[in-house]
Amino acid sequence: MNLRRYKPSDYQELCTWWEKHNHPIMSSEILPEGIVVEQDSKAICIGFIYLVNNAEVAQLAWTTSNPEISLRKRYDAVNMLLDGSISYIASLGIKHIMCFTDKNSIAKLLNRRGMRLGNDHILCIGSIN
Repeated sequence: MNLRRYKPSDYQELCTWWEKHNHPIMSSEILPEGIVVEQDSKAICIGFIYLVNNAEVAQLAWTTSNPEISLRKRYDAVNMLLDGSISYIASLGIKHIMCFTDKNSIAKLLNRRGMRLGNDHILCIGSIN
């Protein structure tokens, strides 16, 4: 498996994954820089990194995996994605990371990397007309 940058051409596949996971479809306009884990040119998971301009913090968001790949391979890919994301954020000199997730598996993986677990959250997102 290897890491690469998210490309706009990945968006359609990402939408398919979101649909299969019963996740709301996010507009491509709100997606920041992303990282893709792939194997043999097939994407396994994608995650995004929001950089906060006025604070020394980055936010990990929208981590999503290909539902047609085995759970074990997705687990390994998400681990690789988190490690790669954290390394990238550190290379920018950013020392703090936050992540909002309703996925216990991702929360546990982040907790193993030293992040504290918070409470459940409600995510509201929309566009302003």
